[in-house]
Amino acid sequence: MNINTKLRLFFEAKNISNKELASIINYSEVMVSRYLRINKPNYEFLKAVKDNFPELDLNNLFVDELDLLLKEEDDLYKQDGSILIDEIEINLKKLRSVLAQNSHE
Repeated sequence: MNINTKLRLFFEAKNISNKELASIINYSEVMVSRYLRINKPNYEFLKAVKDNFPELDLNNLFVDELDLLLKEEDDLYKQDGSILIDEIEINLKKLRSVLAQNSHE
C-alpha cells in the first residue's frame, strides 16, 4: 500500500473529509486531494499533517516503500563471491600498472 492510500485511509477512519483536512492544515482542498490520491506528499505536507495529528505514525507510511527498496535485486549480488574477487584483483592489477606508468613519466 502506498503512502497516499495509507494517508487517505487514516483520514477516512477519522471521518475527516479533504475539505476539513485542508482547513485544519491550512492547505487548499485541491492540494490535499492531490496528495491523498495522486502525488507523493512532500515534507511540508507531512509535517503539517503530523503537527495536527500526532497519533499518525509516519514510520508506518514508509514501511512498504522501504521493503521494496530492500528487496531490489541486482545481478551483481547474485554472483559468486569468488568471481567478484577475481574481477577486483584484475582491476587492481590494471590500476597498479597505470600508476606505475604514471610514476615513471
